[in-house]
Formats: sequence, structure tokens, C-alpha cells
Amino acid sequence: MAFRHQMLQCYNVLSGTILKANFEVTWYSKGRHHRPATGFLEERLRNIRKRMRRLSDAGPRRVEQPPPQRTIPDSSMPLEQVVEMAEWLKHNDQPLIQVEEFMRDTALYRARWVRENSGKSVHDVLQEFPQLTTPGMV
Repeated sequence: MAFRHQMLQCYNVLSGTILKANFEVTWYSKGRHHRPATGFLEERLRNIRKRMRRLSDAGPRRVEQPPPQRTIPDSSMPLEQVVEMAEWLKHNDQPLIQVEEFMRDTALYRARWVRENSGKSVHDVLQEFPQLTTPGMV
């Protein structure tokens, strides 16, 4: 009841009795004849109470487990050969067929390098693997 009066005082624009009556019925109507109170405010409060009750009745929530770490498979090529290809890619961008082949062969090495050096910036990664900016190479 006090809340309703405060709301009406806040909205003193509604000075006419018809407007006040419509305001009271729309936003809050006191329950009568064993019926609950109604109106936008009361409905909102009722929904909030239901949600809070549902959350408190749910009991202990299960603890979310972190997603499993995905592992990068080992390359079938020797590491020395893959490192040589990566070095070649740093300094060459032609012939395009060979660049595409080396990019495909060094994909696992690059993925592992990026994961192991996750603290590095994008600029550092692009300095290590400049061909990543070439269209169609990713």
C-alpha cells in the first residue's frame, strides 16, 4: 500500500481521478475477496519470487568442468625438415605451389608453436609465420 502511494507521488502528472484510477489498476491493484494482488508491479515481483525460489530449491549446482585440452597430433615429418620449411617460408613467397605445399606440411608445427607461445602477440606470430597474411594460406 505504501509502495503504491509512493508510485503515485512520483507520477504526480496523473492528477485526474480517472487517470489515477487507471494507473492504480494497471500498475497495482490490491487483492480482494481472497484473490491475489495484480498489476504490472505485482506480477513482476511474483515472477522474481518464483525464480528465486526455484534457484534456492535446485540444491547444489554441479561444478562445471573445464573443457578438455585438445592435443595437436605429431607431424609425420621429421622436426628438422619442418623447421627448415618454416624458415624457407619466412623469406620466400614464390613459387606459389611450393609455398602452398610447405604451408600444408608445416600446419601442425605452426599450431603447436602458437599454442606453446600463447603469450606472444599477433605481431610476433606474424613475424614468425609471415605467410599467414597471404590470401588462401590459412
